[in-house]
Amino acid sequence: MVLRLVTPSSPVLFVVLLLSFFPLATQAGTGNPWHSAKDIEHRLKSFGNSKRTTLESIGQSPLGTKLQMLTIHPVESDDRPAVLVIGNMSGMAPLGTEAALKLVGEILNAEGPSAAETVRWHILPMANPDGAASFYDKVHHRGGLNGTPVDEDRDGSFGEDPAEDLNGDGLITTMLVPDPTGQWIISEEHPLLAVEAKTAQGQRGLYRRETEGHDNDGDGLFNEDGPGGVNPGRNFPHRYEYWTNQGGRWAADQPETRAILEFAYSHPQIAMILVLDQVNNLLQMPEVEERGKDGKYPIPERRAEGWNLKPGQSLTLTELKTVLTENYGMHNPTDSQVLRLLEEDPATKMDPADQVWWSAISTQYQELLEESGLTGERLPSPKSSVGSVEEWGYFQFGTPTLALDFWSLPMVADEDSTNSDDESDDDSADQPSPDDEGEKTISDQQKALLQFTEQTAQNKELADWTGLLSWQKNQLPSGETVLVGGQAPYATTTPPAALVDSLLATPVQYLSTLPSWLPVMRFGQVEFSSRGADVHELTVWLNNEGPIPYPIGQGLRTSRVPPLVLTLEGAEILEGRERTAVEQLPAHGSRKVRWLVRAAVGDKIIITAEAPSLGKITKQLTVATKEGE
Repeated sequence: MVLRLVTPSSPVLFVVLLLSFFPLATQAGTGNPWHSAKDIEHRLKSFGNSKRTTLESIGQSPLGTKLQMLTIHPVESDDRPAVLVIGNMSGMAPLGTEAALKLVGEILNAEGPSAAETVRWHILPMANPDGAASFYDKVHHRGGLNGTPVDEDRDGSFGEDPAEDLNGDGLITTMLVPDPTGQWIISEEHPLLAVEAKTAQGQRGLYRRETEGHDNDGDGLFNEDGPGGVNPGRNFPHRYEYWTNQGGRWAADQPETRAILEFAYSHPQIAMILVLDQVNNLLQMPEVEERGKDGKYPIPERRAEGWNLKPGQSLTLTELKTVLTENYGMHNPTDSQVLRLLEEDPATKMDPADQVWWSAISTQYQELLEESGLTGERLPSPKSSVGSVEEWGYFQFGTPTLALDFWSLPMVADEDSTNSDDESDDDSADQPSPDDEGEKTISDQQKALLQFTEQTAQNKELADWTGLLSWQKNQLPSGETVLVGGQAPYATTTPPAALVDSLLATPVQYLSTLPSWLPVMRFGQVEFSSRGADVHELTVWLNNEGPIPYPIGQGLRTSRVPPLVLTLEGAEILEGRERTAVEQLPAHGSRKVRWLVRAAVGDKIIITAEAPSLGKITKQLTVATKEGE
């Protein structure tokens, strides 16, 4: 395989090439844009001087850092839907924190009426402060883990063998330890990379691969039990894996995760969640559940037997409702009730009913990026990890949950590119990806790192970014000589400081417009007809003027989202209910509710429609001598 690295002949050419992916907006972006947890607290307190804001701590990390939440209240009515913004839940995406802070400024400094002013914002810029701290430390090391003690090597001690900066470069990277049984060698073609030896072609491994540091506890292992910790970004209850070092013992056993869950469930007004981190489900939409796309649903074997249906049979929801009503006495089962009965495993794919609005938002976002010149081909963002906040938000909390990253390494153009499907943020640049012919190749991420490392080295404006380091000899206390180098921490998740402002300007502005997609409840046509003897037929149409239904398809399946409820006061109800739940208000659609009531001339009838994340609207009718009022 031939890798074509673009090697600019001058710094000027390099800047032109680089800015085709990430244009610099102003010279203001060339300073240090990064805000540590302490900086965030000062920054949010300055925002807290506004009459529209409230600053509170919703919890704290195991190391005692407060989880600072800034609430921005709507301009008009206080009874409004809310948007929850979660920044840097993984602890590996400082850019997510900066995006959250810039979003605060975008909302508060908006000129004229805007969608951002119509909702309440709950913004948590740094959701995993312990895990993010390593980016701001004097010595950078791979972050993400909080301060919860974990005995990673199961020896009864905690944090007794951390990593060390052997060569004093301020970075914890990779260490190659000479070992006749090792599998690693330095690549002859790309000497910044360590690759696995290909024994079938006569290559022999020379090293084993470790994290930079000493064997502090003398057990023959290197850095196997550092301080902490658990990644709270893998501790949410959906698709959770129990008893893992990084994910914790059980779901929500970490204080950061639990604080976010408690806040969300105690604020039913939350109508949308934005996750600013490493995943981007607008550029890479989730897979759509195939079941139900043709209008029919396969019946699970255990259900088929109990319902006297043929195994493998598929029915429409209407047919299933008939089966459940006629054979099992269910009275008017709803779509969501039927769908829940068909569930066997936790949902992992998008509900087909949500594809329309999700795709529309994704298309709008990508068109905006294209207009702004931010559409250079880039490495794909990682997939959601198990126990992630974005999967919990959509699959369990049942609200639109949009995850965005803001930077990824530009792709390298070559004819035989090998796609990388990395699902995590681990340091994998030194790991090879063999192709179908068995030849040693390198991944797209490795190629991108090689190119970006070479390019940034030629421009002082981007000198704060470090990608791949050359291998240096270092001596351990035992006298053994090792090689230290490879991929720097945060190389694939965090851009040079000079690019931050231009990377965030357009996406953050777009984030502030997302409330315009939320459902908007309005009263439509109202018919009030006399049936004689003070009896009247009252029919009300309730409209949704927004492009997203309430609740969304997944919200129906979870039944977590409170239903839209209509209540009627001021008349005797003869037919219909005093409190009527509407299962779903479709996007740009209507639902009809009918009552038969007894009311005398002059009586006032009050109709109220409300749901926590829709707000509350009221309509008053006065019974007159004429029909139709």
